[in-house]
Amino acid sequence: MSRDTRRGQGELPKQLQGRWTAPLATRARQVLSSAPDSEALRDAFGEHVIDGVTYIDCRGLKVAGGAIMNLQAEAIDFSHGHFEYSLAQARLKNCRFVGVRYAEMNFTGEYIGCDFTGANFRRTSMTARFRMEGCDFTQADCSGCEWSLATLHGCRFVETKFKAAELTLCKFVNCTFSNPDVTGAYVAGCSFLEPHQNMRWFDAVKKVEMTHVVRADAPWVDWHGANISDVRIK
Repeated sequence: MSRDTRRGQGELPKQLQGRWTAPLATRARQVLSSAPDSEALRDAFGEHVIDGVTYIDCRGLKVAGGAIMNLQAEAIDFSHGHFEYSLAQARLKNCRFVGVRYAEMNFTGEYIGCDFTGANFRRTSMTARFRMEGCDFTQADCSGCEWSLATLHGCRFVETKFKAAELTLCKFVNCTFSNPDVTGAYVAGCSFLEPHQNMRWFDAVKKVEMTHVVRADAPWVDWHGANISDVRIK
């Protein structure tokens, strides 16, 4: 693909997806599956610039034909793509997944500084082999997800949907929550360490209203609506 150094935000999702002909999509999969270095990725996909940051341009890509294994890369833009198979044991830094469809997939590996704004993560799963740091889940849809033993550090969950989600034994360290939708969620044994907001919830086991105050002027996050128990806040 040709090199593109424009601002890179004007294309619509359908335009981004439509540019991937069958031969290009096949070539993309071959490149991503071959443990490429950054230069090989730039040569294959070109670049575009958003707010002064240059990204490898994989916007709108449809990932089909099997999982992509062990991808290690930085500053790839997968925004508005559609993943029919997962990124297995990936190690990605400062990548964009804005509006991406990654539903019913298993997260493994490590993601640092990635942007998942508006992503479809419905019914995804996470395990102890998974770590996220400094990632943004603003308005992402994580409804029905099953996240267990995952560690999320310094992440943002602003208007994130966790409807009917199952969060068990996860660690949320230094994370920001604002107006999450936790209707019907099951939250058990999770740790909220160094939170930025006050919290209120109903403990389903103790049958009592609970609160945790970080400071008097901190915003409140309401976890009512979730079946929540045995949480640790420090």
